[in-house]
Amino acid sequence: MGVGLTGVAGPQPHGGHPVGTVYLGLAGPGGVEVAELGLAGSRWDIRLAAVHHAIGRLHALVEAS
Repeated sequence: MGVGLTGVAGPQPHGGHPVGTVYLGLAGPGGVEVAELGLAGSRWDIRLAAVHHAIGRLHALVEAS
């Protein structure tokens, strides 16, 4: 399994993307999936929420396989 996160945690928008725009990518035996997340809060809040989403989705994929 592979997990990747990228996006804008702030404090300023970047590359035309607002703060809180985060992309989550997962790759495994069943294929690849990408999700765009719209997160809110401080830079720390956004980073923490992104990791929670990634771990939660990875856990769901492992449970399903």
